[in-house]
Amino acid sequence: MENRAAGNWGRFVKPEMHTLLKALRLDVTYHRASGDYMYYYNEAGEEVKVLDMAGGMGATVLGHNHAEIKAARLDAMNNDTPMHAQGSLREVSGDLAARLDELYPGKERRITIFTNTGTETVECALKHAEFNRVQKLMDLGRRIYRNCREMREYFRLHHDAQLPRAYRELDIETLIGDIMAQLVTLRELRPVVIAAERSFHGKTTSAVRITGNPAYREAFALLSGIDVRFVKFNDAEDLQKTVENAYTGVKFLEHRRGVIRVVEEKFLNVAAFIMEPVQGEGGIHIATRNYMKSVEKLRAKHGFEWILDEIQTGMGRTGRLFALEHSGVNPDNVDYVLLSKALGGAQTKIGAMMVRKSIHDGRFGLLHTSTFAEDDEPCLVGLKSLEILTRNNMRLVHGAGEKGQYLLDELGKLKDKYPTIIRAVRGLGLMAAVEFTLFSDKSSLFFNRGGAQGVFGSLLTGYLFHEHRIRTTPPLNALVSHTPHNLIRIEPSLYISKKDIDRLVHALDLACEMVTKCNAYMFSKFIVNLESPGHVGEIEDFSRPVQPPPNDSAFKNARRMTFLIHPLDIHQVMEEFDPSMNRFSKEVDPETGLSQRERYWDMLAPLMESFVYREVNVKSPRTGDKVNAKFIAFLYTTKQMNLMRKKKPEVMVQGVQKAVDLAACLGGDIVGLGAFTSIVTHNGTVLDDTFIRITSGNSYTTALIWQSILKAVQYMDMNLNTCVGAVVGAAGNIGSVTASLLSEDIPKVYLIGRSRPGVLNDLREVAKTIYSDAVDIIRATRPEDLRGVPAALAQDLILPYAALNTKEFRYKPEAIDDFIKTHYKGRDAKIANLIKSIFYRRPDENIGEKVFEAIRIKHVRDPYLIPTTNIERGLREADVVVSAVSAHTQIVDTAWIKPGAVVNDVSLPPSISLELYRDRPDVLAIQGGIGHLPEYLDLGIPGLAVGATLGCMAETFILTMMNMIDNYSFGKITRQQVVKIWEAGRILGFGLAAIKYKDMKLTREVALQVKGK
Repeated sequence: MENRAAGNWGRFVKPEMHTLLKALRLDVTYHRASGDYMYYYNEAGEEVKVLDMAGGMGATVLGHNHAEIKAARLDAMNNDTPMHAQGSLREVSGDLAARLDELYPGKERRITIFTNTGTETVECALKHAEFNRVQKLMDLGRRIYRNCREMREYFRLHHDAQLPRAYRELDIETLIGDIMAQLVTLRELRPVVIAAERSFHGKTTSAVRITGNPAYREAFALLSGIDVRFVKFNDAEDLQKTVENAYTGVKFLEHRRGVIRVVEEKFLNVAAFIMEPVQGEGGIHIATRNYMKSVEKLRAKHGFEWILDEIQTGMGRTGRLFALEHSGVNPDNVDYVLLSKALGGAQTKIGAMMVRKSIHDGRFGLLHTSTFAEDDEPCLVGLKSLEILTRNNMRLVHGAGEKGQYLLDELGKLKDKYPTIIRAVRGLGLMAAVEFTLFSDKSSLFFNRGGAQGVFGSLLTGYLFHEHRIRTTPPLNALVSHTPHNLIRIEPSLYISKKDIDRLVHALDLACEMVTKCNAYMFSKFIVNLESPGHVGEIEDFSRPVQPPPNDSAFKNARRMTFLIHPLDIHQVMEEFDPSMNRFSKEVDPETGLSQRERYWDMLAPLMESFVYREVNVKSPRTGDKVNAKFIAFLYTTKQMNLMRKKKPEVMVQGVQKAVDLAACLGGDIVGLGAFTSIVTHNGTVLDDTFIRITSGNSYTTALIWQSILKAVQYMDMNLNTCVGAVVGAAGNIGSVTASLLSEDIPKVYLIGRSRPGVLNDLREVAKTIYSDAVDIIRATRPEDLRGVPAALAQDLILPYAALNTKEFRYKPEAIDDFIKTHYKGRDAKIANLIKSIFYRRPDENIGEKVFEAIRIKHVRDPYLIPTTNIERGLREADVVVSAVSAHTQIVDTAWIKPGAVVNDVSLPPSISLELYRDRPDVLAIQGGIGHLPEYLDLGIPGLAVGATLGCMAETFILTMMNMIDNYSFGKITRQQVVKIWEAGRILGFGLAAIKYKDMKLTREVALQVKGK
């Protein structure tokens, strides 16, 4: 039943929220709640009791399912209390309004308009304030009209009256027309509402418009006509300036001593100033007494209407029935007080807007109505809630103040104990928050990134829930905003015991110790069901020194590059992200096919955004060019990315795009896509490159593969012109160009693709491109210097038609056509017509396709470039093997590889079993494709030796240093790009790093030993 409920809620209600809850294993279904506790069934079917410190976002002042509230509701139902009696006297709502008026600390009567929710209550207040503003504007319009009528009459009786200078050549009617034109301007004047930064007032159209968090409101900004002006909370000067800037000038006419003049009055176009006495969703920020008194004075001076949003603070939570009672302001100087949440006893929905009678317009009650707002049942609950709160001289409310102070004192002691962990403790009564630092000094990337990205509060919520059975909540701001909000809110019921407060403080104490010791394992093991409630044990210390970013003034004006990296496998994550995570098991569960490590990271990775993992400065000693490089971590492993690109490719693209956007924000001139980030984005082509140039780095990666093969073959004393080559993954971007480069020296190359629909056609297209490259080489190279496929083509196709290359025909298409018609017949004529443009000044654009067809006509089966999906067939014949596939599994059997072959597996992760290095001493299995930097420098990237760089990374360095800021390896790459970037790198001092064979540097002696075996 629970699984079905969770599944339906996740599918049909809030998919994104469900994903977050599932990641933290908070996706539980509570089946009952009572007092300060809630209950759910765990995976084993056992009932689990949870202490609720979240308090329904402030609603559960009286706890869950208070017996007297339940009884009041049941009585209402048993007595057949009418639910829909609109258009009649609603006695119970009148009683509740009277009781609220009686309890409100002011002297002036309050008119109460009832609503259903908090956000509707805010809307109601805004509408009322706007209604009053419009009435003021109408009065102003009437004054303008009367003024113009009086001036017209005055001028009729005094023709000699002097008009203002600008109108002396005109007439009185033009002047009056301009004054009257203000009526249109005033009618179109948008209402100004002043609200506080960090505020939260709801999510309906107008309420969200005045809510401080931009993430909530930006998408809906055009739905509301409110001109909202946000001011700093607790900053009276900012409020004063904002109010003063909201005045608009209104012109009138006056006459004195026969002179008509234009005079100006100021009209305050502010519908209202709205604020919370304690900002709840904003992080429990309390309005100071000085600020509240300043607002009171500004209201008296300027006359704006003041709305106090007590939807979360009202009903006793702060130790007073109304939080404004702490402020020292005259309650009658607050125009509107808003209540909801706890007014319904945490069991029914109700809101109340209490407005001063002197500013209330009776017509508003006809304009603003609601189907359910004044129903008896919620109003009876409201009366019962007030009765409970106020009995015994408000003992329960005063107790909230005492318990709240105890809570704040104990949390304050924690702050003193952990000054680098806890930034602040704030609260009033039983409305508190613990704000944590960003943990920038922590070596654990789990805590460091959790803090920087503002998700630590969510992670802490999961820890407290599973390890201590305590329910808290981070502010929703933390889940939707890009600004870190590392805090938890604590809002228990007024019945909470000191024992339960101590229980929460103890849990937070342990959490802080884990952060201090960088022990992410103990903090987050609940994610994979390893929680041990009540059993903590010793907290091992995994903290390490934190390496500061480079600060070299010589690189202040250096060009800037960014590069995306990601973990190759789950073990790299455990070792680099947080050493404590090595305690998660590597053993694969046969039921799920996943290890604890993989399950853990599958849950956590979606919560973590990309970030700057390393920053280094690199210089070319040869040219003096400098680069400041920032390496941005994208936290999905290769296996995760490979699975996600099949199931949810858009998730991967969106994730990489966010990393690219971060690169642009960091001021990078170009961003390189490392490893699988290139594959899942189709070599960058699906990314937005508006603000930054993008390269996949595939060109230099291919160059290093090519050069490593040439070096290894040289060490083996192999003659490539007599060898057979094989490229696994030849349909891919890197594989296809690698095959083209190898074909320059090797006359026969197997183009191997993995079995999938259309792959053979793709491989044939690769062959056509290689033949096009071969034609370019043939035309630019002396015949005696040709090798590989170009030499074979020259011998096979061009030599029989050598007459076409003589001076008589060269670059003369018409003469060539005549010669072919005269001298060739049948198959020879077909072939001649296909290849003839080789002898033109420029070959046809599709010359590769024509050469491919000519070879098919002559040989039926291509003897040079052989497309196949039969991996075994190609490898058993190949002397040189390159594997460049994008798979997370091993697809090559080591038994297929020919003795004496040179093998370079550049797939990440490897596509050939590591047994090749152990069990095949007769094969030179190299680890090529790694480049060297122009200086001996440690980039600090896992798996890279000092002075080494990945090919894609090197390309990004080279492009930046050479100021070749363009989408270089963007989409499909070409042989020409590879040669160009290789030469550019050589100028700067980049090149091929030492080739590794097993765990040693490859030398000629080692290679010859392999050849001898």
